[in-house]
Amino acid sequence: MKNITRKELFKMGIRALVEKEPEWIFYGIPDLREVLSYAGIEGAEFDALIKAARDSDKIQLHIGDVRYMTLDQARARFTDENGFTFGTFTIRRGL
Repeated sequence: MKNITRKELFKMGIRALVEKEPEWIFYGIPDLREVLSYAGIEGAEFDALIKAARDSDKIQLHIGDVRYMTLDQARARFTDENGFTFGTFTIRRGL
């Protein structure tokens, strides 16, 4: 059986969100964190994967609206190396 890389698990997590809500355009970073936590991808590892996807233009990060987030979701947003906080992302089709 082939070992699945963390990067492949990250892509699978994104695909799971898209399959669950295919009509959505924006997907929640806290939702992706939750999905990937089941695979043991958390904290700095999650941040590194989301940065790599952003840097390779596979996803685009957006601020998101915290008024529609629970307190836990607001805490689970992503903060980049410049201190900007993002709550949602869009994907490039074909990810």
